[in-house]
Amino acid sequence: MLGYDFYGTSINICKSTSFLYFAGGVIALTCMYLAAIDRYLQTCRSTARREWMTLYTARLLVFSAILISSGISVPFAIYRNVTANSLMCEYVNAIFKRMASLMYVIVGVPMPIILLSVFGCLTWQNLKTSGHHQRTRLATSQFNHQVIRMILIQTSTVVFSVLPASLLQAYFLITGRGSQGVTAVDRFLLCITQLLLYVHSCALFYVYLLVSPTFRRRVKIMLRFKRCRSTRVVAFTEQNNATRMPTIIS
Repeated sequence: MLGYDFYGTSINICKSTSFLYFAGGVIALTCMYLAAIDRYLQTCRSTARREWMTLYTARLLVFSAILISSGISVPFAIYRNVTANSLMCEYVNAIFKRMASLMYVIVGVPMPIILLSVFGCLTWQNLKTSGHHQRTRLATSQFNHQVIRMILIQTSTVVFSVLPASLLQAYFLITGRGSQGVTAVDRFLLCITQLLLYVHSCALFYVYLLVSPTFRRRVKIMLRFKRCRSTRVVAFTEQNNATRMPTIIS
């Protein structure tokens, strides 16, 4: 806000934070996408689909996501440097500067909305189909309402967290203000939007904690250092109690 850029105090700090900033955001969103896919698979009626996401597969996917996100983020460290005239951590390549702003907009706005909405709708459809013959109409309606509410909360939280920063970067790109802005107001808005970027990484935990009794019980069990007997969602066709499902949205 006062024209002082902490990241511009050192080239190593500038490049490392540029790399971690984009890589960390992509990894966090990717893990959220994988969780949405896993939730969809666990609600499928097909046994093969439910058993596809094993612990080994999950670890492999997360490791692959880290590698790919890190590879994509390397250019951010290469093409950002401390400028000699203003001592700011800025893009030194004009072409990549425009590409980076577009990547922020694409990764931050349409991808979370599309992917979370698509797999959320598929999950809701699976729950609706599976519950047609297993639960009463009232119980099914209540459960579907909970699922829709959780999907909307998750998608809205991600969009609210990422959208302001993406739009601000697009505004800077259109007006030619650079990635850090040129006025104190620009830098203040940049600071606020960057803080919001970290909201979705932790906010969903508190959202689930507030709206899901089952999730609260499992958190209490973990805090008491008690081991859960089952670490996966039991298939709907294997439930002994037709009116209760051990998921975090129950």
